[in-house]
Amino acid sequence: MNARLAALLAVFASSAAWAGRCPNVLLVFDASGSMGANVDGTNKDRFQVGREAVASLLASNTQNFRYGLELFGLGASGCDVSDAVCSYPSPATCQSVQCEYSTAQNINTVLNLSSADGLTPTGPALTRAVQRADMKDATRKRFVVLITDGDPYGCSASDNDYAESLAALNAARNAGIKTYVLGFAGGTPSNLNAMAQAGGTARNNSCTDANPCFYDASNTAEFNAALLAIVNAVGGELGGSSCDDSCYTSGGCEAGNLCKAGACVADPCAAVACGAGSVCVEGQCRAKCSPACAYDEVCDNGVCLKDAPCAQGCSARNQVCIGGSCVEDYCSGNTYTLQCDLAAGELCVKNACQVYMATPGKDGGTATDGGSTDGGRGGGITTETAGCCSGAPDAFSLFGLMAAVATLAGRRRVR
Repeated sequence: MNARLAALLAVFASSAAWAGRCPNVLLVFDASGSMGANVDGTNKDRFQVGREAVASLLASNTQNFRYGLELFGLGASGCDVSDAVCSYPSPATCQSVQCEYSTAQNINTVLNLSSADGLTPTGPALTRAVQRADMKDATRKRFVVLITDGDPYGCSASDNDYAESLAALNAARNAGIKTYVLGFAGGTPSNLNAMAQAGGTARNNSCTDANPCFYDASNTAEFNAALLAIVNAVGGELGGSSCDDSCYTSGGCEAGNLCKAGACVADPCAAVACGAGSVCVEGQCRAKCSPACAYDEVCDNGVCLKDAPCAQGCSARNQVCIGGSCVEDYCSGNTYTLQCDLAAGELCVKNACQVYMATPGKDGGTATDGGSTDGGRGGGITTETAGCCSGAPDAFSLFGLMAAVATLAGRRRVR
């Protein structure tokens, strides 16, 4: 592989990367008696303010995270924690919601039916979190958001609630689960700082009361801001990319199927055999374009036609603009790659196989990559051969290479 193509492969491998499957984010919510205290400047208690902030967060969920809920400080003893297995509304008495899509209504219902009236079994709550099936799903990144207004208290088997909480945070981290700590109008800052450090989410290298490592809030606005900051931090853990649970990133589809609009569907080309000079697209044999079309044209069944741009571009995953419309991109590799003959100089561009004919130099080089027809040293592709792309800018040779890179670097299977 020549150095130029290798460099482009590296660029495309980086730029085409997505964060993978969407993460499970478990809200571990304090229902202790102190959460019933009023928030300054409001007629609402801490539990209500937290509940409303969570509802607002879930209503937006632009990141497409999978949220769940666990309450602690429940029961007659005040030391109970939500069941690790059950998920509201089945059974209806369950005070837990498993991490999944579209859980906002269930989480809001559980919080609305609950009240603050218990102790603070933070350690048992964190231990229970690790036991949940959604927090054992190693195919995803997993995060806990601990929402509490005080120090661990009153429920430790060892009579050392704080130490038990640190141990639980370390165990969660060892299991691949990071814990964000949101301290709301209470708690000892040094304890909450240490808990954030143990959870692997310290905001600073040096934690102080004035510059805490946990997310600190004392009123409604600060609570909302802290919760949003945590969600953004989780997004940062994904590399700032969008997560995706579709077949584009989940390993593709079984034989005889293809990934389209994120779902596996029957491949209309599975039983179609096309002759030489054509390739199956959407169940029909379509002629290849030889020579390739110009950069502002599209190959339509062997004929180069003037292409039309998409006014807003194509923002959806795995789409390409063809003829002014955003359509599934069969050249990206996230679905399937058209059966173009790379060895014969064909590239998959705009859902068509197009022949980009090389002009070999005496040593196998070409005019576009340091080679020349009289013996340069390249391995590139010229776009001025056999009438291809007449009048196109010099950069079009790069366009052809980019298409080749996308075909080579991204495809999952070749039909």
